[in-house]
Amino acid sequence: MYVEYDDTTNDLSLKLPQDLTEYFSDLNNDLLDEYGFEPINKNTLQQMDVYIKNWFADKGIELPEDEANNTKDKIQ
Repeated sequence: MYVEYDDTTNDLSLKLPQDLTEYFSDLNNDLLDEYGFEPINKNTLQQMDVYIKNWFADKGIELPEDEANNTKDKIQ
Protein backbone atom coordinates (compact mmCIF):
# COMPACT_ATOMS: atom_id res chain seq x y z
CA MET A 1 0.00 0.00 0.00
CA TYR A 2 1.05 3.55 -0.59
CA VAL A 3 -0.58 4.80 2.61
CA GLU A 4 0.23 3.56 6.09
CA TYR A 5 -1.36 4.46 9.39
CA ASP A 6 0.36 4.06 12.75
CA ASP A 7 -2.40 3.81 15.32
CA THR A 8 0.11 4.25 18.14
CA THR A 9 1.22 7.71 16.99
CA ASN A 10 -1.79 8.51 14.78
CA ASP A 11 0.61 9.26 11.93
CA LEU A 12 -0.56 8.81 8.37
CA SER A 13 2.33 8.25 5.96
CA LEU A 14 2.45 8.38 2.20
CA LYS A 15 4.98 6.06 0.56
CA LEU A 16 6.02 6.97 -2.96
CA PRO A 17 8.79 5.65 -5.18
CA GLN A 18 11.81 7.93 -4.89
CA ASP A 19 11.52 9.09 -8.49
CA LEU A 20 7.96 10.35 -7.83
CA THR A 21 8.52 12.37 -4.66
CA GLU A 22 8.15 15.58 -6.65
CA TYR A 23 4.40 14.83 -6.71
CA PHE A 24 4.11 14.50 -2.94
CA SER A 25 2.78 17.99 -2.24
CA ASP A 26 0.08 17.95 -4.93
CA LEU A 27 -0.99 14.41 -4.08
CA ASN A 28 -0.98 15.19 -0.37
CA ASN A 29 -3.29 18.18 -0.93
CA ASP A 30 -5.66 16.14 -3.10
CA LEU A 31 -5.75 13.31 -0.54
CA LEU A 32 -6.57 15.77 2.23
CA ASP A 33 -9.34 17.30 0.12
CA GLU A 34 -10.79 13.87 -0.64
CA TYR A 35 -10.31 12.07 2.69
CA GLY A 36 -9.65 14.79 5.28
CA PHE A 37 -12.89 14.15 7.15
CA GLU A 38 -13.03 10.37 6.74
CA PRO A 39 -12.39 8.04 9.69
CA ILE A 40 -9.04 6.29 9.40
CA ASN A 41 -9.71 2.58 9.08
CA LYS A 42 -8.69 -0.27 6.81
CA ASN A 43 -11.40 0.52 4.26
CA THR A 44 -10.40 4.19 4.03
CA LEU A 45 -6.73 3.26 3.66
CA GLN A 46 -7.61 0.88 0.81
CA GLN A 47 -9.70 3.60 -0.86
CA MET A 48 -6.79 6.02 -0.51
CA ASP A 49 -4.45 3.49 -2.11
CA VAL A 50 -6.78 3.13 -5.10
CA TYR A 51 -7.12 6.92 -5.27
CA ILE A 52 -3.33 7.27 -5.41
CA LYS A 53 -3.00 4.71 -8.20
CA ASN A 54 -5.73 6.44 -10.19
CA TRP A 55 -4.23 9.88 -9.46
CA PHE A 56 -0.94 8.83 -11.02
CA ALA A 57 -2.68 6.94 -13.86
CA ASP A 58 -4.50 10.17 -14.78
CA LYS A 59 -1.05 11.72 -15.21
CA GLY A 60 0.10 8.82 -17.38
CA ILE A 61 2.28 7.34 -14.64
CA GLU A 62 1.97 3.69 -13.69
CA LEU A 63 3.04 2.96 -10.13
CA PRO A 64 5.26 -0.07 -9.63
CA GLU A 65 3.88 -2.98 -7.63
CA ASP A 66 7.20 -3.41 -5.83
CA GLU A 67 7.25 -0.90 -2.99
CA ALA A 68 10.71 -1.82 -1.68
CA ASN A 69 12.29 1.43 -2.88
CA ASN A 70 9.59 3.75 -1.63
CA THR A 71 10.24 6.76 0.54
CA LYS A 72 7.90 7.56 3.36
CA ASP A 73 6.66 11.06 4.21
CA LYS A 74 4.01 12.09 6.68
CA ILE A 75 0.74 13.39 5.36
CA GLN A 76 0.20 16.75 7.02
